[in-house]
Amino acid sequence: IHLANLINAGIAPLTFADPADYDSVSLGDACRLSFAEDLSSAVLTVGEKEITLVTGYTDRQKKILLAGGLLAFTGGR
Repeated sequence: IHLANLINAGIAPLTFADPADYDSVSLGDACRLSFAEDLSSAVLTVGEKEITLVTGYTDRQKKILLAGGLLAFTGGR
């Protein structure tokens, strides 16, 4: 339910590919988040380190996220 709620709100949930990378990120770090154009993958850059993130979205979830959320996807106002 939480995953669906985030996607419906237009928020892209992500998971570290390697759980040990969690300890590489600290409060206050400057981070850059990059997605593949089709949302099939994502990379979090922290300083010089690139951390692979897992997306795992279905095609429908990708369309909802790219639209900006479920409301925008369905054409609601």
